Amino acid sequence: IPAYSNLIMQFLNNAACKFVALAQLTSLQATLARALAMRGFKGLMLLAEEGFNFFLAAGSAAIHDFLAWLRLDGHFQNLDLKERWSAAPPSGKPPVKIKLDIIRMNHPPIRPLPGRAPAIDAAMFKRWLF
Repeated sequence: IPAYSNLIMQFLNNAACKFVALAQLTSLQATLARALAMRGFKGLMLLAEEGFNFFLAAGSAAIHDFLAWLRLDGHFQNLDLKERWSAAPPSGKPPVKIKLDIIRMNHPPIRPLPGRAPAIDAAMFKRWLF
């Protein structure tokens, strides 16, 4: 029997990332930090003008309550959440940080908000490669 078999999985971990235009980041940061603190969250949420990224953990009830509250703001709807259970929470970093970009590319002309680049078919891709 593995040594981990006695661990109780008590923390529901949620991760999500979304490109969406955000404004008034300082005010949003304060609001989110209060909401996370009052529910006892651990983890980190990054905010940027281009969107957000988070990895947060708490008890199941706290997670579902927070996500329901968060989705009241249209920016946070339609999240593609990744969930997993763990016996321990993630590290206790500052809960909400403002960043210049959520995924650093060091290439300012790349702006993910307008959406994906146009798709190409396999024949065109092959011509570009050779």
